[in-house]
Amino acid sequence: MFKRQQSHQTRRGRVSLFLVLPVLALLVASFSSSFLARGSARAASPPLKFLTNIAIPGAPPVNWFRDAAVTSEGNYYLSDATNFQVDQVDIHTHTFTRGIGTGLFNGPANSANFDFSLVAPEGVVAFGGKIWATNVKVDSNGVGDSQVLVFDQQSGKQLATIDTKGQHRSDEMTIMPNLGLLVVTNPDETFNTPPGIPFLSFIRMSDYTLVTQLPFHNASPGLSGLQAPTWIGGNIVDVELPSPAGNINGGEVDTVIVPPGTLKPFVPFGPAGHHPLPAGVNCQPAGMSLNFHSGLAAVGCGYFDDAGGGSQAIYNVRTNKFVAIIPGVQGVDIVATTPSGLFLFPSYISNEMYVTNAKGNIIQTIATSDLAHTVTFDPDTGEVFVPTGGGQVAVYST
Repeated sequence: MFKRQQSHQTRRGRVSLFLVLPVLALLVASFSSSFLARGSARAASPPLKFLTNIAIPGAPPVNWFRDAAVTSEGNYYLSDATNFQVDQVDIHTHTFTRGIGTGLFNGPANSANFDFSLVAPEGVVAFGGKIWATNVKVDSNGVGDSQVLVFDQQSGKQLATIDTKGQHRSDEMTIMPNLGLLVVTNPDETFNTPPGIPFLSFIRMSDYTLVTQLPFHNASPGLSGLQAPTWIGGNIVDVELPSPAGNINGGEVDTVIVPPGTLKPFVPFGPAGHHPLPAGVNCQPAGMSLNFHSGLAAVGCGYFDDAGGGSQAIYNVRTNKFVAIIPGVQGVDIVATTPSGLFLFPSYISNEMYVTNAKGNIIQTIATSDLAHTVTFDPDTGEVFVPTGGGQVAVYST
């Protein structure tokens, strides 16, 4: 009796399943279609959404000289050469809070014919509770002295002045946190009389000591020699040469290694040290931002011409290969990446910011204004900051 009842129940279960499965399949298909449709709609929506504008006091509506920026401890710091200070903005309230080092930066902010060799501040980074900003002190005879100024992040008080021994601006910087080193570019020494060689300075951050300097003899005279040093992990820094000898329009990424146990850096010359843009690609690299997770970096290329020439690039720092070229986007300086795999290229020629994926496909174009050429991503809030015309910083959400 038990076995017969079991068999009967089994047959009933099979009949029920035959009836239920088609209905269940329809429901799953319907749900899947709905889910995929919603997913497609989300994927098709712009990845960056405008939030607000932040007004910077004293910033003019046009010809506002601003450059590198960084976020740290809930604040956004922007190098502001028009106001001769580092602007501080509260990220959470989206308001300007103060200027740091006001009056201590005294470059004349002259950008005639794209000559930025006496502009300050240009570079800014935050590390160890301190703000580090580049400067050029110009005397009454027009002779400059390149510096890095250090400020307490909480009080804004100046802590140190570090002389980098150049006659023009110190510019962009990167930090090697494992070695406690600040790496600083002096790109414009090629404007000087001989030796006139662009160089990197390595500064020990604990005691503000200039440890050593590395000249780049392969930088082309008369052009901005070094840009965007970027720590890529360990004891390695990548630095961009917009116009190296032999590849003036293409440019290259050079690898700098600080040997273990010493603070005397060197460039391993040859294929291991010089990584040129592919032949025929007009780039002149000026900016780099690394996604540490993927090892892919956005390379902002400054090349432009009247015919709309120029390209942007995505570079794999682990293989030293350019993995994507973005044609038709020209005149880019400082770039940014996000952990989600977005690559941000603001063009000061088209006054647009191009958002791409890792393959270099443009997935969004955002109108900017007034030579917008710098962008910063804040990892804590996921917000993106772009200084634009009107003396404002546009904020976007990711």
